[in-house]
Amino acid sequence: MASELKLTEQLAELERLEQAATPGRWYVVGPPWRPSGCCTYIVAGHSDPHAGTPVVNGIEIDEWPAEQSGPDYDQSDADLAYIATLRNLAPALIAAAKRDQNRSNAYADLPGVGRVSHADAHDMAIRFIRRHFDGDRCEKMPLTSIPADPSRDHDIRLLAYIEQQAETEARATAAEARVGELTKALEFYADRKSYNGTKNLIDGGWGGSSLEAHSDVIADRGQRARTALKPQGEERT
Repeated sequence: MASELKLTEQLAELERLEQAATPGRWYVVGPPWRPSGCCTYIVAGHSDPHAGTPVVNGIEIDEWPAEQSGPDYDQSDADLAYIATLRNLAPALIAAAKRDQNRSNAYADLPGVGRVSHADAHDMAIRFIRRHFDGDRCEKMPLTSIPADPSRDHDIRLLAYIEQQAETEARATAAEARVGELTKALEFYADRKSYNGTKNLIDGGWGGSSLEAHSDVIADRGQRARTALKPQGEERT
């Protein structure tokens, strides 16, 4: 009970902070707006920093080891990407946590129930349906008992199956949201790396050929990131 109360208080505090933060989606500013050799920052509401609202600044590095040709902002970039991703995920994570708190797995948590497979649930449902039509002549009657036995009673196990599938669906939804955020973070890093490899600044502007190469690399790496992070193998109903 104490742990549940603590979680409730933590969720309330997290929700308060989320609602007080600058609204809108947060973006880590990258090329072509980020000058070469400078730290990046986060804006809210739009990926273009001229249209978005600045919310978090990185720390400029003015000293670096002699063997380096300039400042290394990889760690700062990673920290800012983490901050922006958590902020964007916060509403979905808070909602999922509240659903988990409010959901009572009255049947799935009973001792002896275990994990109910799709095949078992299908077989139990068919037994109930056939009993409606065949009555006492039904060859395979659904199993029930008094007192109840959660390890075998089909009515209890069917309700447990529904609760287990609801939990699986909630986790899958949260995972899909996280994959989307991680994909955007990877695209940002792909953006940064391709910028460093293909930039061709002429009087402070982009050369046309370099911008084309830059866009092609980003599109290719973004597609590969989405493919690599696509959830695999879990059966969904």
